[in-house]
Amino acid sequence: MRSYWLLRPTFTAVVDDEVTPQNPFRIKGAGDAQATERPTLSLPQVQELTQAMPEHYRTPGQFLVWSGIRIGEAAAFQRKDSQPLSNAPTLAVWARIFKVKGVFELDTPKSEAGVRTIALPPHLAPIRRKHLGIYTEDDPDALNIHSRSRRSRAIVFVEQDARH
Repeated sequence: MRSYWLLRPTFTAVVDDEVTPQNPFRIKGAGDAQATERPTLSLPQVQELTQAMPEHYRTPGQFLVWSGIRIGEAAAFQRKDSQPLSNAPTLAVWARIFKVKGVFELDTPKSEAGVRTIALPPHLAPIRRKHLGIYTEDDPDALNIHSRSRRSRAIVFVEQDARH
């Protein structure tokens, strides 16, 4: 499907340039890939899901649901990346954690558009404050989720997502 989607307009340009007399890519509907619509959880389902999570994953889970961030971006959050005390809480997305050849890397998002500030629903501010007080070290660069063993729970979060 994707190759047809790419080749058809390429060959249309070749025909326009009079390199070939006709476009061999003329199958009706072949370039119209329809993505299957993904189900959307209702508010009660979101609440049920996050309450079923281990407590240290509830805040990242809420952020994933309400902000549209990616799992690797959530894993890379640092204390300095949010403004939970503000009346209009925001979250700065500037990094992601991903696995390359068995090693976790911290890097910028894939594109410039991935670096952004997201406005969060006000109900996340107290959840974030509580989470910071319990699970995050005081250092502004501390990852959002840490265990007592100092192994980043963010890494565990990414590892578990990668298995599904």
